[in-house]
Amino acid sequence: MSDYRPKLPSNNAYDYYITAARQLKGGEHFSNLMLIHLRLREYRLREGRYPDSLEPLNLQELAIDPFTGQPFVYRLIGERYQLESSV
Repeated sequence: MSDYRPKLPSNNAYDYYITAARQLKGGEHFSNLMLIHLRLREYRLREGRYPDSLEPLNLQELAIDPFTGQPFVYRLIGERYQLESSV
């Protein structure tokens, strides 16, 4: 087992996670989903609600499921959301 430690870009936990996720080999699908979840929570803290779609998050390539090449599916259900692969 290696002692993997990514370079820290700042003291911000969000930046740390992004850097670690991008440096890891494989797991891109999971990393993208986790980063989208973080962006959704950040949006909710700022706006008081989840967005109606992923567009306001400006996710660019993060919104694409690496398995299918299609955007992840996001559904707002009341005060919660569902985020899943586009399979």
